[in-house]
Amino acid sequence: MDPLSALSVAGTIVQFVDFSSRVLSRTHELYRSSEALSVNQDLDLVSADLFQLSQRLSTPIRGATTLSPATASMTEDEKLLQKLCSVCSEISVELSTRLSSLRVRGEQKKWESFRQAVKSVWSERDIQELMRRLSTVRDAVQAHVVAGLRNQIGKMALDQAKSFQTLDQKTQQIVTALLSREGTAEAQMVAITQLLGRVELIAEDQLLTAKALQAIEYAEQNQQTPKARGEPTPLSERLHKEFELSESHVRSQAAENILRSLRFPAIADRKEAIAEAHQRTFSWIFEEGASAEKALWSSFADWLRYGTGVYWITGKAASGKSTLMKYIHESPNTKRLLWEWSAHLPLVTARFYFWVSGTAEQRSQSGLLRTLLFEVLTQNKNLIPVVLPLHWARAYSELVGPFRYHYASYTASDEWTIRELMDGFQALAKQESVLLKLCLFIDGLDEYEGDYAKIADLFRGIAKSPRLKVCLSSRPLLVFEDAFRSIPFLRLQDLTYGDIKSYVTSHFNCNEHFDRLQKKEPIRAPELIEDIVARADGVFLWVKLVVISLLEGLGNRDEVPDLQRRLELIPVDLEDLFNSMLAKIGSFYLDKAAEIFQIIRASHRITESMEVYPSQLMPLDTLSLSFAVNPEPDLVFNPHPQAISEIDRQERREKIRDQLKVWCAGLLETGMAPRSQDTVRYLHRTVRDYLDRPENLGRLVSRTAKTDFEPNTVMLQSLIVQLRLIDSPGLLEYDDRVRFPTTALMYAHQAEEDAKRLNAELLDQFFKLMKDLYSRGWNPFYGHGNWGIQGVLGDGYLPVAVEWDLLSFVENSFLKTRTKLAKGAGRPLLHYAIGFAEFDFDDEGRDYLDRFRKFGRVYPPRPRMVSLLLRHGSKPQAPFRGLSAWRVAISNALDGSAALEKHGYSEWWRVMLAWKLEIIKIMLEYGADPSICFWVDREFKTARRLLNEALLDRWPVKAAELDRTFETYGGKHRPSKYQKLGFRLRGVG
Repeated sequence: MDPLSALSVAGTIVQFVDFSSRVLSRTHELYRSSEALSVNQDLDLVSADLFQLSQRLSTPIRGATTLSPATASMTEDEKLLQKLCSVCSEISVELSTRLSSLRVRGEQKKWESFRQAVKSVWSERDIQELMRRLSTVRDAVQAHVVAGLRNQIGKMALDQAKSFQTLDQKTQQIVTALLSREGTAEAQMVAITQLLGRVELIAEDQLLTAKALQAIEYAEQNQQTPKARGEPTPLSERLHKEFELSESHVRSQAAENILRSLRFPAIADRKEAIAEAHQRTFSWIFEEGASAEKALWSSFADWLRYGTGVYWITGKAASGKSTLMKYIHESPNTKRLLWEWSAHLPLVTARFYFWVSGTAEQRSQSGLLRTLLFEVLTQNKNLIPVVLPLHWARAYSELVGPFRYHYASYTASDEWTIRELMDGFQALAKQESVLLKLCLFIDGLDEYEGDYAKIADLFRGIAKSPRLKVCLSSRPLLVFEDAFRSIPFLRLQDLTYGDIKSYVTSHFNCNEHFDRLQKKEPIRAPELIEDIVARADGVFLWVKLVVISLLEGLGNRDEVPDLQRRLELIPVDLEDLFNSMLAKIGSFYLDKAAEIFQIIRASHRITESMEVYPSQLMPLDTLSLSFAVNPEPDLVFNPHPQAISEIDRQERREKIRDQLKVWCAGLLETGMAPRSQDTVRYLHRTVRDYLDRPENLGRLVSRTAKTDFEPNTVMLQSLIVQLRLIDSPGLLEYDDRVRFPTTALMYAHQAEEDAKRLNAELLDQFFKLMKDLYSRGWNPFYGHGNWGIQGVLGDGYLPVAVEWDLLSFVENSFLKTRTKLAKGAGRPLLHYAIGFAEFDFDDEGRDYLDRFRKFGRVYPPRPRMVSLLLRHGSKPQAPFRGLSAWRVAISNALDGSAALEKHGYSEWWRVMLAWKLEIIKIMLEYGADPSICFWVDREFKTARRLLNEALLDRWPVKAAELDRTFETYGGKHRPSKYQKLGFRLRGVG
C-alpha cells in the first residue's frame, strides 16, 4: 500500500474514533439541517454513517482483510494499521448491534433525546470502557502509524503514488502542502482523508446513499415500508439541496473563514488617516533613472522594474514619508513598473502602515503579519493551504465532517500567535507551489513597538527570494542605517524642494489677498515662497503649520514685510514651533486646551491598555469631546431627557471643530473614521511625542490641578449623556451597543487607577441606564458572560463592576450591603473576579463561546479584586455549576502559562500570567485546598505538580516561587492514598 493510501486509512480510523466517541458521549446534535430531526431519524443517520465508515475500514491492505489478514508480505506499519482496522470493525459491530436494538425499541417508545436512548442500552461503565478502547486506538494511530508514514512520504514517494497521480492539480497541491509541514499530524491526516474521500465521492457522484435517504424518509413519515429505491422524496430533495455543495465551494469557504480570522477591525484605519499627496507632488519618484540634481538617490522606478531585495525610504520626522508610501502604493505607475518585473507571472502587492498612536495591532509584529497575510492571501486564495496548512486543514475538516450532515461552521479564533503568523509568513516567502511575484510596502518601521534590529533582519531575510521584494520607510535611526547601509535608498528631505514649493504656491495662489500682493510687489511676494521652502529643510509638517500661520496673516491684511517678519519669528525646529504655538493660545483658553490634551491622551491610553480587544472601544469623536468639555451635568441625572436630534448633533460637532482650532493651536485635527465618525486625533506623531514628555504633560496637568477635572471621569459622563439622549436604542449600530458601555467602563476603571476616583454617583447612573435600556429591549452586553438577564435582573450590576476591576466602587457597595452580598443567591462574586465566564456555556449554546470571545470580558482578572472579596467572606471552594473558583483559578493559570509561550513571551502576557499566579497565592492564603487534583493524561495530578510542570521551562523563577507557596500550605506533588481511594470509590479514572 502506498503511503498516501495508508494515511487515508489512518485518517478514516481517526474519523471513526471521533464519530463513535460523539455517539457515546455527545450532548449536542450530530446532524444539523433546516428542520429538527427526531431521535429515530438520528439513529438512522448514525447507522448509515457508521456503515460507510466501517466499509472504508474493511478495505484490504495488500491483500489482507479485517477478518483474515495476510500478514506475510506486510510491513510492520501495515500490520499495525490492519490490526487497528480490525479493532475498529469489532467496535463498529458492537455499536451497530446496539443501535439496531434501539431502532426496534424506538418503534414502541419515543425517546426524549438521543443521549437518553443510548443510555438505555449501555451502562455508564460500558460507555467508559468503550471510550477507553477508542482512546487507545487514537493514541496508537497518532504515536506509531502517522509518525511512520510521515517518514515514508517524501516528495518522490508522493509523486509516484498511484492514488496521488489520479488527483487534479489543485488537490495535489493541497495534499503536498499538508504533508510538507511539521505540526499537528492528526489535523493534517484527517483533512487529507476527508479531502480524498470527498474527491472519491464526487467522482462516483454519490454524496448520499439511497439507503440512508430511504431510512430518513421512512422515519420522518412513520411509514410501514420504505419507498422504492431511488424514488425521490421531499426530504431527500431537501437534503440533496442542502448537502450537495461543490468541493470548490467548501474549499472557498474554508479559505474565507481563515481570512476572516486574520482580519482585525482597525486593519485599514491608518491608511485612511494618512493625508493624500498634494496635487503634483511626489511624481518625481517614478522618473526613469536619476537626474543630475538627484544623483545621490537610487532610482525607485529602476528598482520596481528590475530590482530585488529591499528599497529604503528614509527621512527626518514629519518629512512626508507616510504620504509618499501611500502615494506609491496607490499609483498606477507602481503596478505598471512591477508588471515588467513580474515577467507575466501573477503580481501581488500588500502594504502595512505602522502607527505608534494606534491600537496594539497597528504597532505590533502581530498586526504587521496578520495584515500582510490577509492582503496577500485575499488576492491569491490558492496560497492558503500552502502557507497555513494546519489552519486550512482544521477549517476544511470542520466544514465537511466527520459527518456528512454535520453543519458546524468553522469559526477561527481571532487570537493568532506570533509563532503561527511567523511560520505562515516565512512559508509565504519560501513557497514555490504557486508561482507569483510579491512586492510589500511597509511604512513607519520606527513606529514598530518591538526590537528594531529584529524587524529589519526579518525583511532583509525574506527579501532574498528572487520573487519577493520590500519597500520600507522609517526615520534614519542608527539601527536602520546599519541594517540598510548597502541597499538602494533615498533620503526624502533632500528631494522634496519642488514638492514643498508646489504646495506653498498652490495655497498662496488660491488666496485673493496674496494675489493682490503679487501684483503690488511682483518680486518680493514670490521671494516669500522661496524663503518658506528654504527654511523647511524638507519637513512637510513644518510647512503645513507655517502656511496656516501666513494665511492667517494674509487674512489680517498683512503686507509682505509683515509676512516676512512673521516667518522669521516661526522656529525652524518642530519642538520649538510647538512651544511657540502653545504660547500663542490666549490665557482664557489655556485651561480648555489643557483639558482637551489630557482627554485625547486618556483615550489613547485606554485603547493601548486593551491590547487584545481594542476594537471594542469607541474612538474619541467630536460629539463625545463636545459633551466632555462643554458638559451638561443635569442630563446625567435626568432619567427622561429630550432626545437629541441629528441637527443638534451636527451643530455640536461643528462647534467643537471650530473650538479645537482656537483652543489647541492646530495641534489636533479631525478626520473621518471607518464608521463615519468625526474623530479627534493628533496632527502628527511628533505632536503626541511632544505633549507626552513629562515636562509638557506636567504643565498641562498643573492647569487643571486645582479644579475637579479628571479626563476619564468627564469622558464617562459624556458617554452616559449620549446614551441618555438616544431616542431609541435601535438607532445604534449593533457593535456600538457593546462599544458604548465597554468604553464607559474602561474610563471608569482608568479614573480609579489614575486619580483614585470612586465616581459612585456616575456609575450608579450608568448601571441604572443600562438596566433601563435592557428593559426597552436592548441587551447592552449581549454576548457577555457578565451581563444578560441574570447579570442585570438577577445578580445585579455588581458582577460587572467586579469583572472590570472597579475596586473602590465594589468595596463601597459591599460595605453598604454586606449581608445581602455575602449571602446572595446566584453566581458568587469570586467567580466573576477570576473569569468564570470563560467556562460559562451549555449544551444549547455552542455559539455562545464564539460570541464571548468577540464581546466578552476585556479586562483580565486582578489579584486586588480577588483579595477584596476574600477579605469580605468569599470562599475559594464555593462551587457554582460544579466548579469552584479555586479550580477555575488554577485552570486560568495553566492556560496563561501556555499563552505566554504561544505569544512569544511578550510583556502583556507575562503580566497577565503574573496576576493569575498571584491570585493562586492569595486564594491559598484564604484557605484554598493546596492538594486539589485534576484528571490529566489519564491520571490525577495535584495542582502543585501541574503548575510546576507548566512553569518550569517558561518562567523558572515563578515556578520555584509558587512551588514554595504550595509547600508552605501543605500542598503535595502527588495525590495522597486517601485521595486515590476516594477517586476509585467514585469510579473516577
